[in-house]
Amino acid sequence: MEKSPIMYEMRIITKLFLDKVKIEAQKAGVNPRYFMILKYLANHKDIEISQVEISNYLEQKPSSVSVTLNMMEADGLIKREKSSLDARKNIIILTKLGEENHSLIKKAYKKVDCIIEKKLGNENIDKLYSFLYDIKEVVGE
Repeated sequence: MEKSPIMYEMRIITKLFLDKVKIEAQKAGVNPRYFMILKYLANHKDIEISQVEISNYLEQKPSSVSVTLNMMEADGLIKREKSSLDARKNIIILTKLGEENHSLIKKAYKKVDCIIEKKLGNENIDKLYSFLYDIKEVVGE
């Protein structure tokens, strides 16, 4: 049997993992469409983030991001304010509810991690992390 490319297998595993995380997050009432924006805003809460920066991060058209941000604002997850650095620019800020949703997403990731860890065992998990760090190092060169 011919082996498929490593990145192909990693991409499949990533999709399967994210599908499980989405199911867990949806059970908690979190819209999967918001995942990456919530994560980005939570990880950059100490700096001003604009819609353009989110679009660049997601590699999506600003119009697509705008639709999602409008939905998130209507759901009370974000608010838009004028930048303190540039009055012409609006910044996107997580609300308390947005932070709570981000926390629920982190819990969904952790729950799926626990399922994998339970199935593979500590020794295999340690090996997996070692391989992943090695791959990151090699690919990052």
